[in-house]
Amino acid sequence: MSSRFRRMSNSDISSVVGDLDRWAAGQLGSKLTWALLEERFGFSRQSLHAKSDIKAAYDLAKNASAG
Repeated sequence: MSSRFRRMSNSDISSVVGDLDRWAAGQLGSKLTWALLEERFGFSRQSLHAKSDIKAAYDLAKNASAG
């Protein structure tokens, strides 16, 4: 059984958080979804959401883009 997603390293987490920080600053547009992150980084929403650093950065970026 092959998986479509790979395991996440600390470097991957830093990369995702860095992009989310750029999203929060408005540098990557205003449309942010877990599906976009899945496509951009190759990890499942569940894997991304399970990492507390990523979840916190995602929430911050979503709040920043909402208002």
